Amino acid sequence: MKIGFLGLGNMGGPICGHLINAGHTITAYDVSPDALTGIIKQGAKGCTSPKEAAKGADIIFLSLPHPNISREVILGNDGILAGIESGALIAETSTVSPSLIKELAPAVLNQGGELLDAAVSGGVPGAVAGTLTLMVGGSEAGFQRLSSAMEAFGKNLFHCGGPGMGMLFKVINNMLAHVNWVALAEAVALGVKAGADPELLGNVVSVSSGRSAQIDDRLRKHVLPGNFTGGMKTELATKDSVLCLELARDLGVPVFLASAAHHIYELGMAKGYGEEEYGALIKLWEEWLDIEVRATDK
Repeated sequence: MKIGFLGLGNMGGPICGHLINAGHTITAYDVSPDALTGIIKQGAKGCTSPKEAAKGADIIFLSLPHPNISREVILGNDGILAGIESGALIAETSTVSPSLIKELAPAVLNQGGELLDAAVSGGVPGAVAGTLTLMVGGSEAGFQRLSSAMEAFGKNLFHCGGPGMGMLFKVINNMLAHVNWVALAEAVALGVKAGADPELLGNVVSVSSGRSAQIDDRLRKHVLPGNFTGGMKTELATKDSVLCLELARDLGVPVFLASAAHHIYELGMAKGYGEEEYGALIKLWEEWLDIEVRATDK
């Protein structure tokens, strides 16, 4: 299968690599010359624009950092729609709002293609391992065609409904993940302030009723070793939190916990943690309480 791939960052790079390893023919583009050079070395053909990468492709995957970039990459003068072939699928794996998918889907349809939202969960480790969960919105036929490619990097594939429904499921999932992390950070900070060992506290909670994936994903992987590189940046987590609040506002749904948690992300951004993995939000409590939440051997 001929696949165009746009966006070769922390998520897109590994995903594209899995598609190459699965035997697909890849035409790729990224604004970063280094990222593009890296994927060319793995066997992709490098392109100079989204238009070029989309030309002749059966499927075009997007893995981009911001909804405005996705819109420009699809609709711009050198964008996907300027080069797309009739019958092609565009698979948006970037996290964008359901409303953006619904806005762009008709434009893609007018060009003879289909836009599917193929939201991913599992973070950078899942992308590297090829074990991502994919939440797909679009037609059943489009989902079936897309599945043969998604199986190269995804373990759990779900057809969630029509256009925008994949992103809806992703926004809800991220809402829970981000609230869970704020709750865990707050709880662990309280425990450490009272004299608890944070590593032992995490071990106990992980097999008790307060457990969540954030114990492994944030506390053990980033906070305890004090390593806030890799993973999901605070800037991107904050963007996803905004998508949740915008969705709730548009539907008139009160989201008390998500609203409260969002203030923590805003504070983290104000403190300059935007480029750090969002486990770095623990540093807010460390400053407030004059504590350090680290493994004792660090």
